This record gives sequence, C-alpha cells and structure tokens, in this order.
Amino acid sequence: MTQAITWSVPLVGPASPTDFAQRIDDSFDALMSGHSGSARPTYAVAGTIWEDTSVAGETRLWFFDGSQDILVAVVDTANDRIELAPQPLVDVASAATTDIGAAKSRNIRATGTATIASFGTIRAGTTKTVYFAAALTVTYNATSLITPTGADLLILAGDSLDLVSLGSGNWRVLRHVRASSAWQQISKTTISGSPSLIDFTNLGSFRELRLTGWVTGSGATGGIQLRVSANNGSSYDSGASDYTQQVITATAASLSAGTATSASMQVSASAGVTRMSIEALLTGFNQATRTAAHVHCYGGDNAGLVTETVIGGERNSGSAHNAFRLLLAAGTFSGGELILEGLPG
Repeated sequence: MTQAITWSVPLVGPASPTDFAQRIDDSFDALMSGHSGSARPTYAVAGTIWEDTSVAGETRLWFFDGSQDILVAVVDTANDRIELAPQPLVDVASAATTDIGAAKSRNIRATGTATIASFGTIRAGTTKTVYFAAALTVTYNATSLITPTGADLLILAGDSLDLVSLGSGNWRVLRHVRASSAWQQISKTTISGSPSLIDFTNLGSFRELRLTGWVTGSGATGGIQLRVSANNGSSYDSGASDYTQQVITATAASLSAGTATSASMQVSASAGVTRMSIEALLTGFNQATRTAAHVHCYGGDNAGLVTETVIGGERNSGSAHNAFRLLLAAGTFSGGELILEGLPG
C-alpha cells in the first residue's frame, strides 16, 4: 500500500481517534513510498512527484504539472540503475529563426534548407543537439550565434551541432560534427553569361579544398588568377606581394619556369584562355597558417597553342580563410563547369 485512500487528516469532526490515526498513517506511507502505484494518485496537485510501478522491473518517476505527467527518470530495478527521461528526436522546420528552445527535447532534427540566423530563446545554460536532414547555412553572428570558426557554417545532410544557450536568444556552437570526414561536394558551378569573376564563399568549415573542371574565356589576354578572402568575400587579398608562386609551363616543344611575388596567384598560363581544364588543391584553407595551392592546368591559349601548367604557391600570411575568387587578368569567362569539394576540419 503506497497511495493514501484519503489524503491528509480530517479537518472537521466528528472523527474518531482511530480514523484520525489511520489517515495520518496512510498519508505518511504515501510520502515514504513516493506515492507509488499503477496510476497517478487521485489527490495529486501541481508539483506532485509520484512513482509509477505499472511496468514490472522498473519504476518511472513522474512530475505532475497540474494537467499532465512529465517523465523525469526511469529506475531500472532489475539492473540497479537510473536512466534520465529519454529525449526523443523532435522535428523542427528550418527557418530564419529555428526555435529549438521551444522543442520539448534535447535532440532536434532540423528539416528543410532555409538559412538559419537564430535558434530561438531559452534559459541560459540549456544544451541542445541539432541534427540536419538537408544541406543549409547557419549564419555567424558575434553575439547571437557564435561559431567555432567565426564564420558561417556550411551544413551538409547528416551533420550535427552541439549548442548551448547564452540566454536572451544568444547561442554558442560548441561543436560541429560532420557526417563524413571524406571529401564532400560543396558546389557545382555552371558558368554562363560573361562573368569576369567567380566567387566561392562560406568555406570556413573546410581545411582543404579541391576545384576541378573547365573554363573558356572571351577576350581574355591574361591567364586565370586566384585570390583568397578572410572575411567571406567582402574583400579579397590583392596586395602587390600577397602571393608567392613557382610556375612551370610547357607550350608545344618549349618548357619554361619561374617564380614571382604578386597580387594574385596564377592558375593558368599567362597567354590567355581559349579552353582550360583545372585541377587545384588548396590546403590549410581555414587554418591560421599560410594557405598553399597546388594547381595543374591543361588547354589552349589565345595563340592556338596547347599549354600545360603546374603551379605551386601560397598566400603570404598566417590568416584563416573562408572564401576565394577566380578572375582573369583581362576579359571575361564565357563558359565552363567547376566542381568544388571540401575536406572538413
């Protein structure tokens, strides 16, 4: 017997001493045994914590909020252990404000592809784990959404974030866990129109980048060049001595080599671009070290000669980068397709 038949003592008479003592004894028994039983006690009020013994081998601890019971923990009496209330995976649609604070679970699955700028409001110190069903972007903010890289996070399907609320709608990302540590395709760019620049941004989550594909040029009198950015494309490093490179070029039967320090890193031969295939590897990209590039290009130049170029170079600073740009010394791109892949880290 662990729930009182009638809770508390008689408040009005007549009541015999025996009845009085029995009700006191029943009430004490209920208190001592956690109001245990197969169902919530009929006398429960908001704030009552009671033990559910309806399942053999375990006792469930419930908190009654006045309208419904909230599971607090499960005591596994068969194996002598306690398990906190399970946290089911709750779906929350991605939006500018993805309100995970309102979800009644620690484990959230964000659905959809909308860019996230806020995770809502909940008391400071609350932790949440968010799993992502699709690729999207989480926008960095120095106050309201602090990320480990200090830049936007490019989320891929299967990734997860561990977050802690700082209160007042502010959050810190404690950890970004990638679904895979293998190369991941970030983008596929089909060049159309006549762009003079091709920018790749939101790359702060990647230690290494690999760019492959081909391009054609219109009115191009100089080769393809590359510049990096530490502010996600607001500006690109273009100082006169920002880049150092070693270039080896084979054209027809001739072979030439040289080194240079310049305002951009050369990607292809300097005689212009008719059609050029590109394979470029950028290492240490998001690290506070010198970003290095290893490039191999093959194709035709404006003189109609087949040219092959191998280039090794680096950005002459120890900054972490999160964007880069391809450009022509003169003229515009007229076509092509470029695939960008990344290695997280």
